[in-house]
Amino acid sequence: EEVAYSVADPFACFRVLEARVARMVGDHRIALIPLGPKIFAVIATIAGALHPRDVQVVRVSAGRRRDASPRRSDGDLFGLTLSLRRLATPEEEA
Repeated sequence: EEVAYSVADPFACFRVLEARVARMVGDHRIALIPLGPKIFAVIATIAGALHPRDVQVVRVSAGRRRDASPRRSDGDLFGLTLSLRRLATPEEEA
Protein backbone atom coordinates (compact mmCIF):
# COMPACT_ATOMS: atom_id res chain seq x y z
CA GLU A 1 0.00 0.00 0.00
CA GLU A 2 1.59 3.25 -1.11
CA VAL A 3 1.79 6.18 1.31
CA ALA A 4 1.60 9.74 -0.01
CA TYR A 5 3.42 12.22 2.21
CA SER A 6 5.07 15.62 2.36
CA VAL A 7 8.79 15.75 3.13
CA ALA A 8 8.06 19.09 4.81
CA ASP A 9 5.92 17.37 7.51
CA PRO A 10 7.70 14.22 8.67
CA PHE A 11 5.54 13.79 11.78
CA ALA A 12 2.34 13.75 9.70
CA CYS A 13 3.97 11.13 7.47
CA PHE A 14 4.86 9.06 10.53
CA ARG A 15 1.29 9.26 11.85
CA VAL A 16 -0.15 8.08 8.52
CA LEU A 17 2.38 5.27 8.07
CA GLU A 18 2.17 4.02 11.67
CA ALA A 19 -1.65 4.08 11.59
CA ARG A 20 -1.65 1.95 8.44
CA VAL A 21 0.87 -0.47 9.92
CA ALA A 22 -1.13 -0.77 13.17
CA ARG A 23 -4.30 -1.43 11.19
CA MET A 24 -2.67 -4.25 9.19
CA VAL A 25 -0.75 -5.96 12.02
CA GLY A 26 -2.21 -9.38 12.72
CA ASP A 27 -3.84 -9.74 9.31
CA HIS A 28 -0.83 -9.26 7.00
CA ARG A 29 2.89 -9.73 6.76
CA ILE A 30 4.22 -6.19 6.58
CA ALA A 31 7.37 -5.07 4.81
CA LEU A 32 8.25 -1.39 4.66
CA ILE A 33 10.50 -0.57 1.71
CA PRO A 34 11.54 3.09 1.89
CA LEU A 35 12.50 4.08 -1.65
CA GLY A 36 12.15 7.83 -1.20
CA PRO A 37 14.09 10.51 0.65
CA LYS A 38 16.19 9.65 3.69
CA ILE A 39 13.61 11.19 6.02
CA PHE A 40 11.14 8.52 4.85
CA ALA A 41 13.67 5.79 5.62
CA VAL A 42 13.96 7.16 9.17
CA ILE A 43 10.16 7.28 9.54
CA ALA A 44 9.79 3.71 8.22
CA THR A 45 12.47 2.50 10.63
CA ILE A 46 10.71 4.10 13.59
CA ALA A 47 7.33 2.69 12.53
CA GLY A 48 8.90 -0.74 12.14
CA ALA A 49 10.59 -0.50 15.54
CA LEU A 50 7.20 0.03 17.18
CA HIS A 51 6.09 -3.37 15.83
CA PRO A 52 9.30 -5.45 15.96
CA ARG A 53 7.61 -8.86 15.70
CA ASP A 54 5.24 -7.91 12.90
CA VAL A 55 7.11 -5.54 10.57
CA GLN A 56 10.31 -5.74 8.59
CA VAL A 57 12.04 -2.74 7.07
CA VAL A 58 13.92 -3.56 3.88
CA ARG A 59 16.86 -1.44 2.81
CA VAL A 60 17.33 -1.24 -0.94
CA SER A 61 20.54 -0.01 -2.53
CA ALA A 62 21.82 0.33 -6.05
CA GLY A 63 25.03 -1.21 -4.77
CA ARG A 64 28.65 -0.29 -5.28
CA ARG A 65 28.54 -0.71 -9.04
CA ARG A 66 26.21 2.18 -9.56
CA ASP A 67 27.17 5.83 -9.13
CA ALA A 68 24.89 8.05 -7.10
CA SER A 69 22.73 10.40 -9.14
CA PRO A 70 23.63 14.05 -8.62
CA ARG A 71 20.88 15.91 -6.74
CA ARG A 72 20.47 19.55 -5.90
CA SER A 73 18.94 20.53 -2.62
CA ASP A 74 16.26 23.20 -2.65
CA GLY A 75 17.88 24.52 0.54
CA ASP A 76 15.10 23.53 2.94
CA LEU A 77 15.95 21.28 5.90
CA PHE A 78 13.42 19.01 7.58
CA GLY A 79 13.68 16.63 10.49
CA LEU A 80 11.94 15.30 13.52
CA THR A 81 12.74 14.76 17.18
CA LEU A 82 12.42 11.33 18.72
CA SER A 83 12.22 10.83 22.47
CA LEU A 84 12.77 7.31 23.80
CA ARG A 85 12.13 5.97 27.27
CA ARG A 86 12.34 2.50 28.69
CA LEU A 87 9.04 1.02 29.82
CA ALA A 88 8.92 -0.59 33.24
CA THR A 89 8.64 -4.37 33.39
CA PRO A 90 5.72 -5.87 35.38
CA GLU A 91 8.19 -6.73 38.17
CA GLU A 92 9.38 -3.12 38.37
CA GLU A 93 5.81 -1.83 38.50
CA ALA A 94 4.97 -4.07 41.51
